[in-house]
Amino acid sequence: MFKRFLFSIFLFGVVWAKPVTTRFFEVTAPDAWEDRQTSGALYFLYPGRDVEDPEDANISLSTSSISAGMSMDSLTFMGKHQIEQEYPELALGASIPTKLGKLEAHRFEYKGMRKGKKFQVVQIFAMNGRTSYQIQFTGSEADFNSQRSAFESLLRSFRPL
Repeated sequence: MFKRFLFSIFLFGVVWAKPVTTRFFEVTAPDAWEDRQTSGALYFLYPGRDVEDPEDANISLSTSSISAGMSMDSLTFMGKHQIEQEYPELALGASIPTKLGKLEAHRFEYKGMRKGKKFQVVQIFAMNGRTSYQIQFTGSEADFNSQRSAFESLLRSFRPL
């Protein structure tokens, strides 16, 4: 009985998730999330989201080259400044060390009102050698709450290449 249960979970996991690979990393995302790649980033749009206005419901993963002396503190300072300039109406609610896959990372969570609804930005930064990684969720608080489990699974699945 227990083996049958584990087999069912395994099958569900295979159907549920798809690996997505770029030149710099690999992640596993739910099949229902539509992925789009550009030269600079990978974007996920989950069901029900408007592809023409991805700012309102979007998960982006991007990389950049960093100079030899760059520290995590410098990287996160620049990212935090960028969000605060782009979304001045949001307030920083959490700033915590975390993991991105197996990499040491830092997570910022912002909340506030935008376009008449509760809005949230979650931003994660990590470094590996001379590459930095930024993952960002942007959307309504309700959307984030409904996608939180899948988003956290995506973060755990992250693997630099």
